[in-house]
Amino acid sequence: MLSTVRQISVFCSSIHSRIVSDGPCLVLETGKFNALLDKQKRHDQLARNLKTQLDIEGRGFRSIQEELEARTQEWEEIKRDYDRELLSLKDLERQSQGHIQYLEAQIRTLKGLERRVVCLIDGDGTIFSQELLALGEQGGHAAARELTRLILEYLKGNFTQSPSSPELSVYIFLHKRGLMDALGMAGYHNEKAKFDDFIAGFNQAGQRFMMVDVGAGKENADSKLRAFLQDSIRSPQTWKVFFGGSHDNGYAPDLQSLITDGFREKLILLPGYTQIASRIADLGFPVLAIHGIFMPDKLPSFKSPPSRPSHFGLLPILDKTEEDPEIQSVNSSPATPKSARKTAGNPSTPSKIKKGAKVKATNAQRGWIALI
Repeated sequence: MLSTVRQISVFCSSIHSRIVSDGPCLVLETGKFNALLDKQKRHDQLARNLKTQLDIEGRGFRSIQEELEARTQEWEEIKRDYDRELLSLKDLERQSQGHIQYLEAQIRTLKGLERRVVCLIDGDGTIFSQELLALGEQGGHAAARELTRLILEYLKGNFTQSPSSPELSVYIFLHKRGLMDALGMAGYHNEKAKFDDFIAGFNQAGQRFMMVDVGAGKENADSKLRAFLQDSIRSPQTWKVFFGGSHDNGYAPDLQSLITDGFREKLILLPGYTQIASRIADLGFPVLAIHGIFMPDKLPSFKSPPSRPSHFGLLPILDKTEEDPEIQSVNSSPATPKSARKTAGNPSTPSKIKKGAKVKATNAQRGWIALI
């Protein structure tokens, strides 16, 4: 124990003596140490500051990362929705394509059925000839047959791609009582007496041949004809429409509307008179000029109207067909004068007809009978 104390004492003495001898050096080292210690403290403070800033930046980064992840999830959801919509659109496109193909097939089918030919006639202004009317029922049969023949010949001769067996329908709208009165006033008494039989014969000529009495009224026949014209020409099954109302400029707006709607190629004029109303002629439709079936001119008035007032009025065409200096003729030859139409040999003139007498057939009538 004593030796240990002695050793400590010796060590302390040596330390003291060294301190005494090395005092200035030790002070210098202490200063360096303190300087290093201060530097270390500054570094530690800078590290703490950097760590704090890093924590702040880290929290901002995590916020940005979280927002980016949320946006990514939203984008992925939008992409999934887009993919679903794209698949739906592709399915819809396939369905639409199939529907289009179906409709195209239907159109081809309808075009294959485009064989209907319609003839529409304003019977108040397009009147069958005196010879046909005088034959009564047989004249109705002959008129229907000859009209059919001429229409089919015209189609075959003017259209190379015509249907093999066109289906012809003929509709004639008229005011029967008014037309019969006009025939009587013109002196065509036999024709007037046979008019009902003529209508019956025409209607019996075919399932699609109809002469329709629309009753009194200036616009009755017009309105029926306009409605049938619109319905017929717009039907995809209708190939051609023959229009027998070209004597009346009142139909010009309807025909112009059909041109605007793209139906020009479907319509053909079928004039009865030798003259076509100027506004209709200017539209430039093709014309089927038929001679011998219809009266070439307006009914003449050889007699004054009866003193007893008529409940049905005059024939509408006498009211609505004006004298138009610009009316164009179907033929190059001028219209036959009225004075030339009444001949002494006409069996239908009042001076040659006796009550109950039989009327001999003229050469023209015998020709129509031969057609029957």
